[in-house]
Order: sequence, then structure tokens, then C-alpha cells
Amino acid sequence: MRSLTVLGKATSRSIYSENVLDDYAAAHDAASGSALHGSGVWMQLGQNYYGTTYWVERVGLLFDTSGLLPTASILSATLSLYGYADYTPTDFNIVVVDGSDLDDPIVLADFGDLLDEIISWGAITTVGFSLVAYNVIALLDVGLLGISKGGTTKFGVRSSRDINSDIPTGNEFLAFRSAATTNPPKLVVVCDGDLTITTQTVTAIAATTTTGNGNITGLGGLVVTQHGVCWNTTGTPTTSDNKTQEGVGSVGAFTSNIIGLTSGTKYYVRAYATDGEGTVYGNEVEFIAGTAVFPTDPVTRVTNLIHRYDRKRGIYTLEGNMGDVTSDLGIPEWSSTPRDAASPTVPPTEGVVKEITEEVINAYGGVGTEP
Repeated sequence: MRSLTVLGKATSRSIYSENVLDDYAAAHDAASGSALHGSGVWMQLGQNYYGTTYWVERVGLLFDTSGLLPTASILSATLSLYGYADYTPTDFNIVVVDGSDLDDPIVLADFGDLLDEIISWGAITTVGFSLVAYNVIALLDVGLLGISKGGTTKFGVRSSRDINSDIPTGNEFLAFRSAATTNPPKLVVVCDGDLTITTQTVTAIAATTTTGNGNITGLGGLVVTQHGVCWNTTGTPTTSDNKTQEGVGSVGAFTSNIIGLTSGTKYYVRAYATDGEGTVYGNEVEFIAGTAVFPTDPVTRVTNLIHRYDRKRGIYTLEGNMGDVTSDLGIPEWSSTPRDAASPTVPPTEGVVKEITEEVINAYGGVGTEP
């Protein structure tokens, strides 16, 4: 599973409507609010009555959920509000409702847009409302359907007494931290699947460059915002070391140019991919700059070459043991044909050995020797 954590957008606001003429219905049913809160440290939610004035306060919360893929399978989600103040002796439920009609940024008319939104997408009671921690609301299935995949998710928040048109007789409101402060409203979305990636053997090795190879094999419901390869000389490289950046990624193989190497130095490489939850790494491969890497994949790998020297005839030959030559490109001609040295005095490390070794090298490119 992968999770995306998103903080409320700065355009989120609480909207309140007031009526100073002792008319609750006029405040409650108003098509537009009187003022906005939320550019400061708090947003207010609930109802209030003082003297001859009624106040009703509703909240519009906006979240950038563009980090979710359109194909994401959402398993669960929570909306968290960090308490700031609690002014109510009358407890109520904090109810999340459909906010799809809200504007971005929130405007006064959004107060009236929330009036008909009475179906709960998730709720918690104000009993035990914390002012020193997040208060977490688990979204119901209908709320999960309201999360925008690839866009802006919009939630309305109402008091249950506001939804029920319960006339207040005093203070029954609270405040939580706004998007403009530390501990702003927070949405956490959990998706099915995992972000997975593998690293393949580097290719085209030269003295100072090579080509890194990776393969993103699973996405986990979140957009891959960056991918590439990272490398160092000590092992277990991370993106804090040298890295390439290939940008947004998708499922499939990719290549990435590694530069700035020192010939003769051993390097360790891992492919990586980053999404809204963090960075995932592939397996580690290693190579020596300026030295060809004989593949471990079933391409063509030669082992146990047989060296033969006929002292009587003065002939030196090099043969491939056919049981130790594998290839999905066909068995190369030199793997089964003996070669005669030009001179019987050529030592085993030169002459034909050099000739055969060069043919192996030419098959892969670079500089190397028999494994």
C-alpha cells in the first residue's frame, strides 16, 4: 500500500453568516456569508447566539490531490484537524460533507452552497476535542468517492446542530488551525498496490561514462514525480549521492546516462523512483569504470575455456566447453572452433588467448577478460 499526505490549500476558509435581528433562520439559510476566516491562524465551526445576534459558521477545505493517479484504488482516507480553541459547553458532531460545489479560493457564496449538503462523509464528536493534537476523522465510503484523482479535493465541514437547524442558546463553536499555520488541515489517502522498481546491469561502459538501466514495475496508485539512477563508490547509494533525474515516470524500462566517473574505480548503482509517499530503490549492481561487465543474464557467457598445448607438435589451442556456453543469441562461432597459435613459443596469456578474449570483448564492447 502507498499513502499520499496532503496539507490543506491556503485558499481554504471558514465562512460565517450573522443576523443581528434575532432571526436564526435568516442567518442559517443565507445564500451568502458575511465574512471569511482562515487567512490567520484559525478557522471557526459551529453556531453562536449573543444578545440578539445569531452566527452560523461553516468551513470549506481544499486539498491538492493531483498526486493520485486516475487509476488509483483508494482503500481508506482520513481528514485531520488540529484543535485551536473550544468555546462550546454544548457538544456536537463535526461532520464532513460534499464540497464539490465550492470555489477555489473559497468565496462568501460557498456558505449557501453548503446548506443542502447534509449527508455525512465522516464525523467525530467534539467530546474530547484535542487542542494539542490532530483530531482524526475517518472518511466513509461515500467520502472516498469524493476524493479527486488528479485534481483538487473539496470538503465541506458543518456542525451537526447546523445540519439539524438546532437553534443555539449560547456558544457552541470551536476553532482549528488554518492552512496558513503549522499543523494545518491534513488529508491522508491510502491506495492499494506498491511502488516497485528493479535495477539492471549497466551498459556502454566507458572511462568516464556508462548507461544505467532500471524498470518501474508497479506504481501503487500515486504519480511517480521523479525517477532515475543513483550511484556512489561505497555501496547502497541513495538520492543524497550522485543521481540522474528523468522526471515523471510510468511503468516500464528506462535508461539514464551516468557521467563524471573515474576510470578504474568501482561504482555501485541503484534505480530509484519517488512518489507522494517517498522514494523506493531497486536492487544494487556494480561495475568498474572503463571495464566491460560480462552479463549475468542469459545473453552469452563463457566459462571454463579449455587451454591445450601439444608439446610434440608445438600447437597451442583454446576451446570452449560447450556445456558452459549459454546464449539466447546463438552459440558464437569461436566457442567451438579451436584456434592455432602462430608460434608454439607464445605463452598461454597471449596469442590465441588474447585473440579469443578480444572476440568476447567485441561481443559486449569495452575492456575485459574471461570471467
